Amino acid sequence: HKDSTCDEHGYDKSICDICGATISTTELPYKHDYVATVTGKAATCTETGLTDGVKCSVCGEILTAQEVIPALGHAYDATVITEPTCTTDGVKTFTCKNCGDTYTEAIPAKGHTWGDWTVIKEATQTEAGQKRRECSACDAFETLPIPMLPTIAIRNFQSNRKLDYRTTITFAAEVTNPADGGEIHWFVDSKDMGTGDTYTMKEAKKNFTVQAKYMKDGKVLAESETETVTVKTGFFDKLIAFFRALFRKLPVLTQEYLGIKCILP
Repeated sequence: HKDSTCDEHGYDKSICDICGATISTTELPYKHDYVATVTGKAATCTETGLTDGVKCSVCGEILTAQEVIPALGHAYDATVITEPTCTTDGVKTFTCKNCGDTYTEAIPAKGHTWGDWTVIKEATQTEAGQKRRECSACDAFETLPIPMLPTIAIRNFQSNRKLDYRTTITFAAEVTNPADGGEIHWFVDSKDMGTGDTYTMKEAKKNFTVQAKYMKDGKVLAESETETVTVKTGFFDKLIAFFRALFRKLPVLTQEYLGIKCILP
């Protein structure tokens, strides 16, 4: 018998006990003394590691080469240190359960949770109102003014004014504290005659009433006083109106039919 080494086979021989002749020979494999002679290192959260290396302690033949172990990466657990409020940020801490590395992060403020507006003072045509809303998460509140209500008036209003027969008259209205989208509507004898800053009654021949209303989306926001207009309809009033109209046309008639130029006041 002969033991194998790292680079030489050993053998076992069968020998005759009588004559000493070799009966058979069996070759034995190489024999290395493999040990973990290269020590690896463990991977961390941020650095790679290495496995152990294995080689023969006699001849140095490597059985297992060292391999890289990937970095583990941090495993953070989050802890809220300070809760955020409506107006201030909170603080959250992150700690790695493997290595203890830590950092903090802001938690954004939540912002107010506003309720509905509540009117605490109604607006009038002479004084602004006020509305208020409150945050359901804290004691914060805010108020806003409510604009004064619109008013409308017919300029040079004259109750029970009197007009000559067939007089043309223009009424003008003025709005204070106007609302977006509002319009002036003119009502003559309670009938809507259209919109505009002015309304003209042409050659009035009978009594009538006129009123200006400030409206939006079909809703009346304000209305003026109703002006009552009396038209003089007596015989002489109509006669005077006839001659007045005639005199206004006379220069034109004279120029067209008589062929002369006449200048009248």
